[in-house]
Amino acid sequence: IILIAFVVLTLLLKGNFVIVAMWYLVLLIGSAFFVLRDFKHRHPEIDLKNTSTDWKLASSFILPGLTFMMIPLADAISIQGSILIIGVSIGASAAAIYGIHKTLANFIFRITNSVRFAVKPELTAAEARKDYPKIQAIYNILIKIIFFLSVSAAIFLFFSGKDIISVWTSGKIVFSPVLWGI
Repeated sequence: IILIAFVVLTLLLKGNFVIVAMWYLVLLIGSAFFVLRDFKHRHPEIDLKNTSTDWKLASSFILPGLTFMMIPLADAISIQGSILIIGVSIGASAAAIYGIHKTLANFIFRITNSVRFAVKPELTAAEARKDYPKIQAIYNILIKIIFFLSVSAAIFLFFSGKDIISVWTSGKIVFSPVLWGI
């Protein structure tokens, strides 16, 4: 929320993209210091300055860590990869048109993902208790909710996408009905 507020404030004050990027960096560094301060406050018994490093133990984390690093990397490639390829091969204006359409269309995925992530703790607890009937009931309800949200959002966006893109981009991005339909 703070980041969005700073970005809006910067753009309202006619700031440029460098200042917007600076806010990302400032808030990233600021949140790191906040986490460190909070950690020291909550766990004063752990001294981060006077610790010995077990390099063998640390090196044992590398392969599993790289494996888990592939998840956000694959996500980033799937989200931005097509836009980068389109920008290089067809041009920046095509990438902008595609990116805006894709971002709005992915709204459906973001909504359903939020619902899915909200249910994960309950699924994990039921799994730990080996309460498989409850897991099945949760999945049955979850699938119905996600299906309803997906179909409702798809119908809404199909018919109002042109207007949303026009308002969102102040009419600067051309709406592509074929791309939107696909």
